[in-house]
Amino acid sequence: MRRASRLFAIFTFAALMSGSALAADLDNIINAPQEDPYVPVEIGTGWYIRGDISYDLATSTAGSYRTYDGTAYSNNTYDNFD
Repeated sequence: MRRASRLFAIFTFAALMSGSALAADLDNIINAPQEDPYVPVEIGTGWYIRGDISYDLATSTAGSYRTYDGTAYSNNTYDNFD
């Protein structure tokens, strides 16, 4: 009798545990929304390169420049490019 009640308990436990395996079944699969297709962006449309090159042959090498020492501006001159 004791063995019969032990087998009955084991089969009852196995029957109860097998019912919970149905919880993993997916009946209603929810699909993610579809993303927009990738459209590459064109870079460089309407762009242009411009360059200016010039050379000036100066007849005079004299000039002036302005400096600032922290309190006042001063005008300085030079007579050659050394």
